[in-house]
Amino acid sequence: YQRRVHGDAQRKDIRETIIELVLATDMGLHGKIFANWKRRLGIDHDLYKKKDDQRLAMSMAIKMADISNCGRPESLYLKWGAKLSEEFFLQGDNERNRGDQVSPFMDRFAPSMAKSQIAFMNYVVIPMFESIAEYLTNMQFCVEHCETNKAYWASNDDSL
Repeated sequence: YQRRVHGDAQRKDIRETIIELVLATDMGLHGKIFANWKRRLGIDHDLYKKKDDQRLAMSMAIKMADISNCGRPESLYLKWGAKLSEEFFLQGDNERNRGDQVSPFMDRFAPSMAKSQIAFMNYVVIPMFESIAEYLTNMQFCVEHCETNKAYWASNDDSL
């Protein structure tokens, strides 16, 4: 019986952790999670002692993986960015075909990849990557790739 109770508690803990990590990729929760991360790093960098701190660190890792394209070398970034852009355009096509208003950045007839990527990097990616690089200094290269990719869009505006 003791083994099953421990197993059930562990299973519950793992399930809760996985749910929290999946929810961490919801951009609607980005501000809250990132604010918690910055607050926690302001105390100290010992994120391995408490379960909540471990989950926060894992949430930030999955968030970084989720938006990692901006932190890749330019050639890879542009390749995957084109795929992402096409996915957005397909959503916009679907919205247009239903008679709905096309969501921002999803209209293939009014491309704005440069503006959307620069804004996304300025307000979401770079601040988050810089904060992670403060904790994991070996991740600084991602910030540098973001800056290079942002410079690409600054000189290659695709808006009409």
